[in-house]
Amino acid sequence: MVYAPSRNGLRIGLSVRKSVGGAVVRNRVKRLLRENLRALIAQNLLESNFNYIVIARENLARLRFAEIGAELRVVLARAGKLKTR
Repeated sequence: MVYAPSRNGLRIGLSVRKSVGGAVVRNRVKRLLRENLRALIAQNLLESNFNYIVIARENLARLRFAEIGAELRVVLARAGKLKTR
């Protein structure tokens, strides 16, 4: 699990299982998730003072950057942790 540095009480953990793919695929998924999360943090769209754990599933490896970002927004909105502008 990889933890991002704390910003405003916000901590994020990433978990990518071996069932997602080989090391190259898992690292790619982690990079894409990290960049999408950084974009959400930069836009101040994540609720502060929470710990987030993102667990990647197998079919995430087939998605592109924008698709992963859209799915991440859907999941966070469903959880009620995505701020609305």
